[in-house]
Amino acid sequence: MKTRQSFSALLLAFVAIFFAACGQDAGTDIERNRVKVRLALGDLVQREVRGLATTQEEEVLRLDVVFFNSGGALQTLGSGSGKKVFSYDVANPKASDWVNGSVSSQTVYLDLQRTDVQGLKAVALINLPSAIKTDLENGTISTLSQLQTKVAHTITAVTPTSITTPLIMAGEADVPTTLSATADNTINVEVKRLVAKMEVNVYYEWDKLVIPKTTAAANEKSFYTYKSFDSKTFIGVDNAISARVDGSETEVPVPATATPKMATLQAVYINEYNFSNRTTYPLAANPAPYILLKVPAILGENNDLTRLFPPPAGGDFSKTPVFNYYKVVLPEQIDRNCYYKIHARIVGPGAPTENGAPVIQFSLQVLPWSPTITVPGA
Repeated sequence: MKTRQSFSALLLAFVAIFFAACGQDAGTDIERNRVKVRLALGDLVQREVRGLATTQEEEVLRLDVVFFNSGGALQTLGSGSGKKVFSYDVANPKASDWVNGSVSSQTVYLDLQRTDVQGLKAVALINLPSAIKTDLENGTISTLSQLQTKVAHTITAVTPTSITTPLIMAGEADVPTTLSATADNTINVEVKRLVAKMEVNVYYEWDKLVIPKTTAAANEKSFYTYKSFDSKTFIGVDNAISARVDGSETEVPVPATATPKMATLQAVYINEYNFSNRTTYPLAANPAPYILLKVPAILGENNDLTRLFPPPAGGDFSKTPVFNYYKVVLPEQIDRNCYYKIHARIVGPGAPTENGAPVIQFSLQVLPWSPTITVPGA
């Protein structure tokens, strides 16, 4: 039976590189000379507030470990013809691969000599697509740079399901040039999800807005569209956006009873980018992604707004809502493995069309993506 394995954020998994020195008893080596690669889901920001991860976002199906030399060349290690990729099926664990014969130990063995790994770079890959694993094994990917620039996700639209779970995670660490033959050696690898997670809260604070409700007519509904998001995720960090995609126009959900003027858009996974260096990434050619909001408002009669908006059906601004457009422009930098909560407040009129839509000021929480502590309410 396939079982779902989910490891905690502070201690995702251990990989123990087991090596047996020539002429020594293997059981003694396991106790004395074990080398461990520890994988931990790293936080990118302060730990005071944490973003809640779902079970699916922690899910681990397979663990692959590869090694590169100082020149970035993929290494073939081990006895006989050796291996390029050391793989473990975590969903269907083999008892002999795990300490104490159980995946709950979070420790697996790699049958390697200590001298095999000294001075190398260890790269841990979780939930790696099978096609990329095959490229590593057959030599299509033979260098660290080729692996880092390999596309892991390509999406054609921004939706809650465009990037699916289980999420790909990756991390790397340099192995010391000398490992002790008598001490217990541990190599710490910080493993990160390759994507970020974003949730948007929209606050209806202008008194002329029509707040979403269950029985809303077509012209009383609010809508949102994700615009110009990054379509590609790479195994290595990538600052540029090479290709952009939009989402489809989606209805804003009805606010919860406890927060009658705040609607929460369905969370999505998004790809990283970094445009903070505007010399390298000029604003005109590298605008940040944004969210287009289309929100109805009853403007009322005898005010200047009625001169800007086309008259509604029937021509009665005091009774019939008209759509107002707003933009929520994302920050110039989005980092992988972070949970972004955007609080966008509509406090005044928008524009009658997307062109000229005012940019809504918002507050931003950047949260470590942790499975253990829930997010405080806005």
